[in-house]
Amino acid sequence: MKTFSKIIIILVVFVLSLLASSNFSNHDIRTRTNTRKIHAKSKDQNGSFKILVWPAEWSHWINMKKIIEQLHSRGHNITVIRPSTYSDFILPSEEYTLTDLPVPEYKPGFHLTHLQHILDIFKLGENPSPWYKKAYNMVQFWMTHITHRYFTCKKMMQNTELLQEFLDEDFDVLIADPCVICGELIATYLDIPFVHNVRILPGDMQQQVAGAPLPIAYVPLINTVMTDKMSFFQRLSNTVNYVFQTLFTKLGLYFYADPIIRDHMKGIVPDGTTILDIQRKAALWLIRLDFSFEFPRPLMPHTKYIGGFHCSPSNLSNLGPELTEFLDSAEKGVIVFSMGSMVDRMSLKKSEIIAKALADVDTGYKVVWRYNGEKPRNLGSNTLLQPWLPQNDLLGHPKIKLFMTHGGTNGIYEAIYHNIPVLGLPLLVDQFDNLLRIKRWNAGDQLDITTLKELSDSHLLANKMSSILNNKEISEGMSKLSKVHRLRPVEPVEEAAFWIEYVVKTDGAKHWLSQANNLAWYEYFLVDVILFVITVFSIVGYVIYRMCTRNHKRTKAKLE
Repeated sequence: MKTFSKIIIILVVFVLSLLASSNFSNHDIRTRTNTRKIHAKSKDQNGSFKILVWPAEWSHWINMKKIIEQLHSRGHNITVIRPSTYSDFILPSEEYTLTDLPVPEYKPGFHLTHLQHILDIFKLGENPSPWYKKAYNMVQFWMTHITHRYFTCKKMMQNTELLQEFLDEDFDVLIADPCVICGELIATYLDIPFVHNVRILPGDMQQQVAGAPLPIAYVPLINTVMTDKMSFFQRLSNTVNYVFQTLFTKLGLYFYADPIIRDHMKGIVPDGTTILDIQRKAALWLIRLDFSFEFPRPLMPHTKYIGGFHCSPSNLSNLGPELTEFLDSAEKGVIVFSMGSMVDRMSLKKSEIIAKALADVDTGYKVVWRYNGEKPRNLGSNTLLQPWLPQNDLLGHPKIKLFMTHGGTNGIYEAIYHNIPVLGLPLLVDQFDNLLRIKRWNAGDQLDITTLKELSDSHLLANKMSSILNNKEISEGMSKLSKVHRLRPVEPVEEAAFWIEYVVKTDGAKHWLSQANNLAWYEYFLVDVILFVITVFSIVGYVIYRMCTRNHKRTKAKLE
């Protein structure tokens, strides 16, 4: 009895200590004494805000630029921080002011050659690489990728002169892409609210730090290539992915982001503050997804889905006379083939396999191929090579019948917006998930580009194109998806701009922030409550047991 009583007492003390303990999982981010001028009201009268932008590369920049254009049209003043690595694609514009950030460790265009190398090894090279070479190069790819972003952020936070200029400018809000760390750190240093614009993060971290539930029983994580209808083993796989993606994301941030906070933000945030602690303070999350295409999930009020915001009605005058004449001359229609903003070449062997397939497509169809590599020797007369395509305007041309793509989010939403069936040739990351959803809604199909090994394999691609072009169900599936996607009360780019203005006008929209981020992990998952209930029931059960035992002994004694 004495031993059991001690166990009960220890449990009670443990539970009470949990209930009384302070929150140790998160830090309350309090910046320096708030000297920022609160002038949202006065600025609201003339409708002009000062907005600072921390961008990411290529397709991410295309998205960010669309929001910048919308904000500029509403009268706001935008300043874009341009790391020197990005000077090959972030160009001067009347819509924003550029502030250059020297990063001499990396040359402009580094990210392109870096990506092309890994794609050659995995998908677009002359010959398939062995698995160990793929594994080694994939690890190297991500390490190089992360290190580049770490150095860029470090250079930014070391540049005290530039930070002082930003302080003097007295910006109202910062817009950042969290795929490239630092935007949130700059905003915290400047003591201004920040907005994140992203498609998705590993482990759905954008959901976790926003304080929203992440029910992995029906929300498939990125790179799992699963739908919301999962079998037992798929749910098991999703759970394992959740654990590992979350673990490796946090480890990466611990080694590459948190040291920057420790070294350059002393006195600005409490000691021990992590990058995730800061990201939890995001005033707004603009997610480049739409529920007409994406699977349902719970969201917090400061998370807004704006998928397809970069799409717009086609302006055919942007196509130019050569392209227009080529399109109009197509008897049956035109196939558009583009592998995204960062991929415009491949090995000659692979390009010639694809060129033959394009030449062998059904008679009457023509092809516009965005390609800037060595010209395939067997290029068909029905195929026009272009170094760059005005993709949104092109997909809106009435002659377009099929869009062949790597499956990037931008191109997928443009195809949905313009009601063009999709044939996907996925390469990396979320492209597999995007094309799974295209198949789920019966709006297209996909083909593994690595199956195109020899010239004789060209029929695989040619047959796949023909099967989609002649499939009425796929045409109807995309038509339905497009209709649902475009059925909305306001254009998503306008919605994005409105909510950014809302953040400024409400001084950071702090009323949106969930208390979930102020709870310790054991409070969030009710571990303390569960332990308390177990303890209470254990005590009550023990007391009842002792009473029953004692009465039983007394009754037995009387009978004897």
